[in-house]
Amino acid sequence: MKLNLSNENIFLLALSTCLLVVVLLFSFLILLPKEKEYRTQASQLQTASLKFQKYKKIKDKRLVSLKKLQSDNRYTISGLQKDFTLVKFKNEIQKYFKDATLLKKADLSKKYDNFNVYEVNLSSHIQSPKIFYDFIESIDKDGWVVEITHPIKFKKDTKDINISFGMRIYTAR
Repeated sequence: MKLNLSNENIFLLALSTCLLVVVLLFSFLILLPKEKEYRTQASQLQTASLKFQKYKKIKDKRLVSLKKLQSDNRYTISGLQKDFTLVKFKNEIQKYFKDATLLKKADLSKKYDNFNVYEVNLSSHIQSPKIFYDFIESIDKDGWVVEITHPIKFKKDTKDINISFGMRIYTAR
């Protein structure tokens, strides 16, 4: 048996052997070490993706909760955004209490970060407690956020009822 090897066949055999060595070196020296790094990064990406989905669900829940709170308290939120002026407040008081004495007790805004808080004391003479309740409804309709502080003192005089109470008015900064 005689092998018939021509120069072309030898050249092709040498070339294919060189290419096989290059492919093997490339895969063992470059691809396999990078494959471990790739798996690590893919694992980290998977973990980050799961965390992202978890936080996205939490954010979506809180957003729904926020929207619900905003819709439930839209009247209060709009009241906080209304401007409060003592002049307009005095005009509102004069509609219900003719001889009202209004003492601006303190500006409590330093205590609260996001709110301006005005505290006033009011004393007057009224004929009926209904006037007081009408005043409260009127303040409520004006849209201010008002807290009536206790005690509310009603004292019967000869003709009238002496009333005195404190109020806090809240507005957003």
